[in-house]
Amino acid sequence: METYNKSILEYDDVILAIDYAKKMAEEKGEKRGERKGRKEGRKEGKEEGRKENIEEIIRRCFQKKMLVEDIAEITNLSIKQINAILTK
Repeated sequence: METYNKSILEYDDVILAIDYAKKMAEEKGEKRGERKGRKEGRKEGKEEGRKENIEEIIRRCFQKKMLVEDIAEITNLSIKQINAILTK
């Protein structure tokens, strides 16, 4: 009976160790996912800011009576893209 009780305790220890290892792995994965999400969010935010900045520059150039063709050449955008921005 003593051997049986000892084996039950050892089994419980193994189960607890496995559960703990799973929990640690999940937490590590969650942290890694959060870091990746923040990194992607910053990248998207920078891209959005760059796009808004270019659009503002295009509008200012147009207000200063620059030709759409010149704005397109400076910004490396097509005339169609420039006109789409200006008509927003």
